[in-house]
Amino acid sequence: MEDCYKLPHIADTLRDHMHNQLTNPHSSGRQNDLQELYDRLGGPHRLATADKPIFARNLGDLAARLSPENPLEGARRIVMHSGNESLWPTKRKKFFRLPGEDAPAAGKDGDYASYPIQFRKLAEAAGELLCKSNKPELIQNWKMQAIKSLATGSSFMPSFLPVGISTQSAKDLLDEYATVLAEAVKSRTKITEC
Repeated sequence: MEDCYKLPHIADTLRDHMHNQLTNPHSSGRQNDLQELYDRLGGPHRLATADKPIFARNLGDLAARLSPENPLEGARRIVMHSGNESLWPTKRKKFFRLPGEDAPAAGKDGDYASYPIQFRKLAEAAGELLCKSNKPELIQNWKMQAIKSLATGSSFMPSFLPVGISTQSAKDLLDEYATVLAEAVKSRTKITEC
């Protein structure tokens, strides 16, 4: 009997490869890209005016992920964990726009914060709080993913790049993709026949 590839084998191989590409910090330059983003957010420059509300909205989304029932509590926890207690509560709206919250009015007290390093520190704190592990490498990965979420849609990281899906885990997404692909291969080719 000839060796041939069975459809489940192809799906498993594809799923494993895609999972490794998404979760391995050293695959395909992903780590370098995230490190470059981290470094760019640490510079002394100010955020572009258009980026400020994006960063505040994204940080608000991170707070909502941390505490879905009470995003304001999530924001408070992030601020306290970051070591920037002086931001709470008077300067909270400069950094966080929570889901469903209106944009602050323009003016001295309604402006967003200007320095990306401040947002980065808050995103790192959010990543640490979202991580349920004590392993340093996993904590670092969560911090970098939170920074990626912070910058998504801004000039630092255009919105067409993929971000996490809140209602479906990455593994479930990969499983679904592998299944759909396997079905397409099965219906359009004879690759499963020996």
